[in-house]
Amino acid sequence: MQDDKDIFRVLREFEHMADTASRKAAIIQPGAIGDCILTLPLARFLKQTLDIGSVDMIGHTSYIDYFVNRTDIDGIRSIDSIGLHKLFADSKTFDIEDNDPLLGVFRDYSWIITFLNDAENNFEQNLIYLANCTHPAEITSIDLKPPADFNGRISQFYITQYMHENHLPMEQGTFDHSSIFITPTDSDREIGLQILSTAGLHANCSKVIIAPGSGGAEKCWAIANFIALAETLKLRNFQPCFILGPAEQEKFTDDVIAKLKGTGPIIRDLDLAEVLAGISASDLFIGNDTGLSHLAGCAGTKTIAIFGPTNTTHYKPLGPKVETFTFDERDFAKFSQPSIQKILDVI
Repeated sequence: MQDDKDIFRVLREFEHMADTASRKAAIIQPGAIGDCILTLPLARFLKQTLDIGSVDMIGHTSYIDYFVNRTDIDGIRSIDSIGLHKLFADSKTFDIEDNDPLLGVFRDYSWIITFLNDAENNFEQNLIYLANCTHPAEITSIDLKPPADFNGRISQFYITQYMHENHLPMEQGTFDHSSIFITPTDSDREIGLQILSTAGLHANCSKVIIAPGSGGAEKCWAIANFIALAETLKLRNFQPCFILGPAEQEKFTDDVIAKLKGTGPIIRDLDLAEVLAGISASDLFIGNDTGLSHLAGCAGTKTIAIFGPTNTTHYKPLGPKVETFTFDERDFAKFSQPSIQKILDVI
């Protein structure tokens, strides 16, 4: 009799696993690196709270192609290659042909969450029509930016919006902002150690990656502060290196590049998977309000994020080992020894 009960229990477990695996969701996230990373708690919420088996993200692949096998995102699709522009047409005249590839894009998803909307709401209405051409689907639109009176973390804002739009109990929508949302692999760490070694960083010293750039110049702590910070770290047996993306290589003058190079090695021309690898092999990451700071924090690396005009409450990087500093314009846009000392004290 006990054997029969065990068999039925196993069968029920298999049925539950099969049902969960068939429950699929897609998140349309057109934002930049940081926006995509700050959406990861929503993906985890969908899996843990709603028992959804897999979550795909539709976005710019250069920002998200490392998500699979390291995050709660199970698959990615390029937002630039699936013809989503059609969904911005006037809803009154919108139609879709039987053989349109867009039908296949959303055929497997019972839940679709979109951060891609328009003022007239045509996109959402057309997406609802498109998805329901093949099967019933739950469509939820979420604002990428919070209202002025919101005073919490942006990731919580995304989850709360989802809860509100779908009439779910709000107490189910909390998450631990100190969790790791990006888990580097053993291979990542090995590759990261090779990247840092090639740059000239030695295994027997504390390795510090400094990202002095950002998407907007107003978010960048004065470059002289980063250089002075790195110089002091070297005196204290740290090994600093600078990581530069394409934007920094275009914006920084030859003189700035030379000063950085005179202070520590420069690492450039890496894709995000390689950046993650380097960060995972380092002991400390220091950066502005930038996508790389979110990457480092979510990966569990000790992270110092330096903020100027951005709302720290909204956009502080997630992760268990994150410290943030917010400086006013006087101490942010210019050389400031007191600001440098505050960061050194924490290090």
